[in-house]
Amino acid sequence: MIRKIIITGLLLSFSLVTLATQKHTVTIYGDASYRPYSWEENGVFKGVYIDVLTQAFDKMDDYHVDLVAVPWERGLNLLNTGKAFALFPPYYYPNRRPYIEPYSAPIFTEKTILVCNKSVDSFNRKRWPEDYFGLTIGQSSGYLLGGDAFLDAVKNKKIYMSESLRAEQNLLMVGTGRIDCYVNDQLAIETELERIKTRFSHYNALENIDSGKMVSYEESYLGFTNVNEGKYPFKQAFIKEFNQIIIDMKLNGDIDHIIQKYIQQPE
Repeated sequence: MIRKIIITGLLLSFSLVTLATQKHTVTIYGDASYRPYSWEENGVFKGVYIDVLTQAFDKMDDYHVDLVAVPWERGLNLLNTGKAFALFPPYYYPNRRPYIEPYSAPIFTEKTILVCNKSVDSFNRKRWPEDYFGLTIGQSSGYLLGGDAFLDAVKNKKIYMSESLRAEQNLLMVGTGRIDCYVNDQLAIETELERIKTRFSHYNALENIDSGKMVSYEESYLGFTNVNEGKYPFKQAFIKEFNQIIIDMKLNGDIDHIIQKYIQQPE
């Protein structure tokens, strides 16, 4: 009898230890076409946010996190239907995307700029977006950039928005005059322009694009679904731990170090 009790106790202890060491497997989706922040190339998901998040998740011992690249609009739809736990890097637009709640601590502040065909003479257009009424502004599909006043102007048909999947498409359309301007993150635009120059060294249309002007700042986040939350009982604990790690990484310079690597040695 004593032997049976000891064996039972050992098995129970083993089960409790096994349960305690089990990790939650979590899939988090990210934009597959947002160089240099996140993009997929030859089946490899890479970029600034991949490096930041991988470093953060390595510190979260209770979770095994898989980062999966998806087209941006598909990622938003996965959040909207509760099929995805989280997505990066949405900007903070709670009224326009009510299915995202909460947002994590801010990961990085992106500087949004507007580049235009030189014929637009954006240097003499001082007010954003009022001085751009009647023009066609390009934007990457599914993104909400340029601020509320700009998005309201698009909604009210004072500005026409042209959406294309990739930054390269938008920039080439600006250069050829098919659209007037393009709004996106400064680092994303500068990185893409350098890529285009190496791929299309003979492409003179790039000379028609001005140097750009800053129109807004956008903070990026890890956005969590508020749909079908019963699938994710660990959600609040995950967010609390993740937020603290991101705050620590910002304070100790880890995120700045990652950013600088991509500025100095763009892929």
